[in-house]
Amino acid sequence: MKGRWVLLFFLSCPSLLLAGPIEEAYKASYQAEALGNLESAIKAVMPLYQKYPNGYTLNYRLAWLFYNQGALANADFHFKKTLVISPTAIENRLLYASMLNTQKRWAELEQLALEMVKTDYYQYGANLYLVTSLQVQGKFELAKKVSLKMLALYPTNTQFLQELGEAQNSLGEADAALRVFTDLLVLQPDNLEAQSAIKALAPSAQLH
Repeated sequence: MKGRWVLLFFLSCPSLLLAGPIEEAYKASYQAEALGNLESAIKAVMPLYQKYPNGYTLNYRLAWLFYNQGALANADFHFKKTLVISPTAIENRLLYASMLNTQKRWAELEQLALEMVKTDYYQYGANLYLVTSLQVQGKFELAKKVSLKMLALYPTNTQFLQELGEAQNSLGEADAALRVFTDLLVLQPDNLEAQSAIKALAPSAQLH
């Protein structure tokens, strides 16, 4: 992992003589972040960015800082640069997905999650973001398939059980949804959504 980090950084920073200034800039940035001073954390690495605008690590660092600062347009810019610089990286895409999810940019979130799943088919976070975006967009059949795929690996996972139950309920599969929400309630007795779903589904399920 350390070797990959060094490779990604020095693809855009070829001179080993810069190691001192680079380390100092990052150290200052991390120290400022630890104190909650995100503006100073950003300023500490901006001179490096001016010299090496296509460095993956620099753009990822700035995306992270701007994201936490709430400067989402700037974060978006740097996230998108990391996607181009490292087409198969997952860490940046997961963090970007978190931002897209917060902003309710569902179509973009779906596309980003699909990219991650192509790289790592069973990546947990990617699949959870994918099923979330599918549910909101009314793509319930696909959401059901993703949930079932992940439950084959994590049979007692409450997040994917809930997603499966919601997808089945939306598809009119009352009996199946009732069974899933019942299982979910065993694992999470205080799950209010499961309790509510069971009450709503029990009469209709009995008619089938």
